[in-house]
Amino acid sequence: MTKTVSKPSLGLRVLRFPLTRLILGVLMLGLGLIVGQTLISTLLKTWDWAQQEWLNTGVAVGLSILLYVGFVRLIEGRAASELSLRYWAEFPQGLLMGALVFSIVIGLLWLMGIYKITGVNGPEVLAQSIAIGLIPGFVEEIFFRGLLYRIIEESLGTWVALLITSAVFGFAHAGNPGATLFSSVAIALEASMMLGIAYTLSKRLWWSIGIHTAWNFAQGGVYGVNVSGIDVPGLLQSRMSGPELLSGGSFGAEASLVAVIVCLAFFGVLLRQTYRAQRLILPFWMRNSMLE
Repeated sequence: MTKTVSKPSLGLRVLRFPLTRLILGVLMLGLGLIVGQTLISTLLKTWDWAQQEWLNTGVAVGLSILLYVGFVRLIEGRAASELSLRYWAEFPQGLLMGALVFSIVIGLLWLMGIYKITGVNGPEVLAQSIAIGLIPGFVEEIFFRGLLYRIIEESLGTWVALLITSAVFGFAHAGNPGATLFSSVAIALEASMMLGIAYTLSKRLWWSIGIHTAWNFAQGGVYGVNVSGIDVPGLLQSRMSGPELLSGGSFGAEASLVAVIVCLAFFGVLLRQTYRAQRLILPFWMRNSMLE
């Protein structure tokens, strides 16, 4: 006896259409984070800076996870397996990867005489660096990879998702202090491409969250380099000199050609693994033609 599978209603099909989910997801996550952070900032005006920094970090990370899990459950009707705690061990793996990749960048800049260590700071400077690692690591990865990249990839395929989200990610950093056209292109090529393919390979967010968090923390917290144009004190005091194309200028080492080359090489390694694991997704029209 053959079971007949009931077709989803028109309303449900519209609700779960990729463009609908993108719009609803941007509204839910964006507005939710803005309202939540505004409330916290208002309530904690009397707290000292360090206390506010730690609590703001916890609220931003926790709220982004709750909003995303709620969106996936409410709109997509499923559990957010890409954030399942069963795979949390991929987060420290990502931390190691992100720290390693940026350390390679800094090592090369040091060998070229562009990065110089001028002193050291105590561990009390780390509060801001931890925040600037964890908040973008979770909030931006959940938004850009969990929401935008995932939904676009499901419909238009891996390569289109990489191109669109990389362009959006680079543009999103165009307003940062010291940003230039090259820094936006560099962020798009080195960060978004690398983080996007990390999601495609694992089909979970923990890896990309870990890479992004450690990348930011290593820049500011360890090596004392500007993080996307933001001056963050680190354990090491440093000075960058030389041509802006190599030093990254006031934006930081992320806008260095060296960082672009190193990250694209790492992207190539992950892309090869993704291809071997057969996890690259074709656009819907190519998938449909293969079924005919």
